[in-house]
Amino acid sequence: MKLVFVTSYKEYAPAAFDVQAYDYIVKPLRQDRLHKTVQRVISEGH
Repeated sequence: MKLVFVTSYKEYAPAAFDVQAYDYIVKPLRQDRLHKTVQRVISEGH
């Protein structure tokens, strides 16, 4: 399972990667960034 965080709190990014987050996206959300992450997840077979 790939875990992607989407949040307004950039200060929690290190903790997210401590729990093996696949990606950490900080709001305001950029559509191109989200699309790139989703495409990576799909291409790696979920």
